[in-house]
Amino acid sequence: MLMAQAELVVRVERASATVVVSMKTPAFTAPEDTVYRGIVYRAQDAVAARRWRDAALLWQAALLTNADAGEHWHAYGQALYSTGRYREAIGAYQRGMQIGARQMDDALWNVARSYAQIGNRAQAIRWLEQSLARGVRTRRDVSAEPVFRRFARDERFRALIAETSRGSAAVDL
Repeated sequence: MLMAQAELVVRVERASATVVVSMKTPAFTAPEDTVYRGIVYRAQDAVAARRWRDAALLWQAALLTNADAGEHWHAYGQALYSTGRYREAIGAYQRGMQIGARQMDDALWNVARSYAQIGNRAQAIRWLEQSLARGVRTRRDVSAEPVFRRFARDERFRALIAETSRGSAAVDL
């Protein structure tokens, strides 16, 4: 059964005050709706200002209205990653890839980084292989990324780096 209206509540915490915005919106609000656009603009501003908690809340609110925007899922993943919510970031990046976000290459890389952050070596290397196979990231990128340094002694990781440094973009998963 579809609801005629959905309630959207956005909480943005600032210093010692909490601002609560509550509004009733039709369940099938078009992406062009000014409320939706306002949330997206505020989310983009929060990302630009590196206010990651605010950005995560705002992107989540935007996705309540338009869950089919792959770029929003990617931005939500970025905000979650930047606040240390790596498991949630993985889900957001993967959802963005499922529905066709234009940032596919970045998403692959960021899923690998997220898995590395939570200590899941096998998944981190699996996603890193996919990222390198697409040719967007290089051995230098991997070497410069601090989160992958913990894998320096891992055989599979070293083989991947050696294969990448020989110029082979194809990685057999």
